Amino acid sequence: MIRKIISSQKAANLVLVFTGLLIVFHLLVIIGVFPFHQLWTELADPAAVLPLELITIVANLSFGLIVLIKMKYLERGESSVVLNIGMYLVALILITRTAIKFMSPAIVDHFVLAPVLLLMALLTIRLAIEH
Repeated sequence: MIRKIISSQKAANLVLVFTGLLIVFHLLVIIGVFPFHQLWTELADPAAVLPLELITIVANLSFGLIVLIKMKYLERGESSVVLNIGMYLVALILITRTAIKFMSPAIVDHFVLAPVLLLMALLTIRLAIEH
């Protein structure tokens, strides 16, 4: 049924756009455009935020790379089974992050990041079921 709702190509393009926007957002947090305490409410020290932001950026870049390989935008010899497992793992991570964002006291988490992460999780599942 989900295959009839959205094509894998559109799902991949949306995931890549959202992933790119998340990377830009996290870069803007690093340079101070967005106050870090809106995203990392439990951290008071700006120095503690940088490693977490860098890990988040690397994770998003890795996810984008998996999507690029899965959709054959990048030609690699990886097994489709391995890529599908990777897609399901990313979907699980996104669902977990969505739940965490909904529990966060930050307004930005509830109304911006959680819906985007949930949509990305659903789109990722769409990509995982593609052969």
